[in-house]
Amino acid sequence: MAAVASLNDYALYVSLLLFVSLGALCIQRSHVQAARLALFVVCGILGNAIIVGALSAPASRYESRIAWLGVFWVAAVCMGLSSAKRKAASRPV
Repeated sequence: MAAVASLNDYALYVSLLLFVSLGALCIQRSHVQAARLALFVVCGILGNAIIVGALSAPASRYESRIAWLGVFWVAAVCMGLSSAKRKAASRPV
């Protein structure tokens, strides 16, 4: 169980760092859909924290479930950016 907890902690810190940096990159490059999805994920995380904190005592199992949203967002944005880069490279000039 300790290995899963350390994996969750590691994933949370890495995804938080990448979430902020990729979010800034998406805003800078005008990737509106990715920026909107990032805002939606942040609102979901904050909403979860408010609801869970108000209705029950905060528990690590609630945090670990929602923390993976950041990881999935980072993965989706990385795949989207690489796909857009490949499409731009394959277009004839």
